[in-house]
Amino acid sequence: MDGQPVEEYFKSMLGEDVDFALQMFGISSFEELMTVELKSDGSALVAMAGQGSYSGAWEQDGEKITVTVDGEPATFILQGNELSFEESGESMVFVKK
Repeated sequence: MDGQPVEEYFKSMLGEDVDFALQMFGISSFEELMTVELKSDGSALVAMAGQGSYSGAWEQDGEKITVTVDGEPATFILQGNELSFEESGESMVFVKK
């Protein structure tokens, strides 16, 4: 799958400032930095450390999952237990827990 896990994505952006960034957000791992929760009732919760949580909705069409928060849709591709997302040439992969 194209893309990279969230941890690798942020490490590539932050370089040597990884530990500082974790401390700044008050988290112990990059897995806590951003989460996407898709609930069976069609609601979604997107949480970003330091920015809070945002409620929305999601729908699935085959492998394509669209999450809409505040009227802004984001399209993910589902493959197995991974959701991949690409924006502005950067991609991230979320792994189901």
